[in-house]
Amino acid sequence: MSAELPLNPNSSIPLEPLEVLKHYWGYPEFRPLQEDIIRGVLQGRDTLALLPTGGGKSLCYQVPALCQDGVCLVISPLIALMKDQVAALRKRGIAAAAIFSGMHNREIDARLDAAASGHLKMLYLSPERLITDRFLGRLDRMPVSLLAVDEAHCISEWGHDFRPAYLRIAELREQLGSVPVLALTASATVAVRDEIKERLKLKDSAFFQASFARTNLSWIVRQSASKKQRLAHIFSKVGGSGLVYTKSRRRTRELAEVLQHQGVSASFYHAGLDAETRETRQNEWMKGSIRVMVCTNAFGMGIDKPDVRVVAHYDAPDSLEAYYQEAGRAGRDGKPCWAGLLADPADLADLARRRDEDIPDLNQIRILYQHLADACRLAIGSGLGESYDFDPAVFARKNKWPIARLMQGLRILEQEGWIAVNESVWLPSRAQMTADRENLYRFQIENMRLDPLIKALQRSTPGLHDHFAALDENRLARSLGVPISEIRNGLLELHRYKLLIYQPRQEHPQLTWLRPRADARNLALDAEHLKWKMERHRERLQGVLDYIQGVGSCRSVMIQEYFGESAEPCGQCDLCRQRARHPDLEGTMKAIRRVLKEEALRPAELVAKLHPRPETEVLHALQWLQDRGELHRASGNALIWRP
Repeated sequence: MSAELPLNPNSSIPLEPLEVLKHYWGYPEFRPLQEDIIRGVLQGRDTLALLPTGGGKSLCYQVPALCQDGVCLVISPLIALMKDQVAALRKRGIAAAAIFSGMHNREIDARLDAAASGHLKMLYLSPERLITDRFLGRLDRMPVSLLAVDEAHCISEWGHDFRPAYLRIAELREQLGSVPVLALTASATVAVRDEIKERLKLKDSAFFQASFARTNLSWIVRQSASKKQRLAHIFSKVGGSGLVYTKSRRRTRELAEVLQHQGVSASFYHAGLDAETRETRQNEWMKGSIRVMVCTNAFGMGIDKPDVRVVAHYDAPDSLEAYYQEAGRAGRDGKPCWAGLLADPADLADLARRRDEDIPDLNQIRILYQHLADACRLAIGSGLGESYDFDPAVFARKNKWPIARLMQGLRILEQEGWIAVNESVWLPSRAQMTADRENLYRFQIENMRLDPLIKALQRSTPGLHDHFAALDENRLARSLGVPISEIRNGLLELHRYKLLIYQPRQEHPQLTWLRPRADARNLALDAEHLKWKMERHRERLQGVLDYIQGVGSCRSVMIQEYFGESAEPCGQCDLCRQRARHPDLEGTMKAIRRVLKEEALRPAELVAKLHPRPETEVLHALQWLQDRGELHRASGNALIWRP
């Protein structure tokens, strides 16, 4: 829907939210809580909203932005999500733009100027952009109507994804004066919610929270020595589209092949694939041509596919917050769906090891910082706000860093506010002609070798003389009948002559320097603060361990209570179903513990000892205790209890 909705000439009377929703999005009504949040924002109230993944958070700031004059600033750490939302808004005829790492300064200036002059309704910014003089120098001229903070849990050191750049938002809101703040997140514990309110200085704020219960979602954990077989079994039993998350790029291909061999239509996706391949596979999965996508967490953020029936995690997540967000991509249509987590003994051992391991010492972190500065060729005092292509796997190999230790060190440097590592994002090749037509014509006469390229470029790239425009080197090469390398070399030559600004396509993760590069030997790090953060990290890993091992009577209750919400058993997770089949399972487990404290027994001996309890119930309880790591095999196949 591209037609502009006529703005009310009396700007003190905003348009009705439902009118805006129907016109631009075609929805007949709001989802639960959306309209309450929107009306509070339009009344000028600071607001904190917790809505689950797929709960329609973006409409909570997009609709009020269109109901009133001015531009809405949206702070988001997710570049891919910003790009997707800007593209979707533009398709609806809404003026929107985004600014993030990897963009040319002239491109950034143009978008900031458009916001300052009132030509944009929505401006998305990565939090690192808040520290730049380019942004701050125009802020006073921007007619800001609303400040929306997406993924607001990133401002909390209690949370699972703390980003120090978010701390600058409090300074930003002071400059904006009475502009209301809307903070949104899908997952936050009570401690995180309190810190969001404090750090954002929310005044007399409204608070809205949708329940963390997902009544259509069955939470399942399967502990198995053969996870690949279990994964294939899941998709042979459950129809519909699905996602499989794994932490390894290599394993995405392996698991996709496992599913393909079982007759399941599957493909794989990770940030190391080229941009065209990623886009093609994402579109095929969205359309249903591919049933199951095996992926790293580079896939799925901001994707609104309603009919996902299964989200399976092949590897254990790092926190229940992350798991809840990713699993929440199932069943957005409200129909029954499943979130399955697969674990084997090695997974449990790895989680326990990571929970108990020490953080890198300060000397190791300083060495890593020096290696990063060397890789970016930064002199001391330089680099503030600059971004560089950065592939952690390549960096680890080149500098002989174990990948797990590297990622931990990067996380510490991020959380201490020195750097930010953003996810891989694809930006097409872009160019803007800077020479006026007279000088360009003179250059063409004097350099006939480049004349065909200049003419083809102007024919195929609308807006080239006005703004940064996307261009297609392959199309230019085909039209001129020359190799693509010749096209790229020609564009670089025109760039060197300063006739145009040429930005080759980008598709790599970005490392951004949030402070001027320091002398690594004197890098300011707080050992006690790092220790505190590591304790929070350990608590999150313990929460995952408890969830996998079923330390509770219901998976849904465990998740809801983790987020500070009281709950009743769901009746449909694997724990609830086991309890229904074996109503005295807890009593049987207590009896087994009591007996095995006194002596080691083989399973058959234990069944006899616990008569008249049913044999099936005793064996099921034994398996359950073994999965939880409470029972171990001794000599002669006897079982011993180890609390």
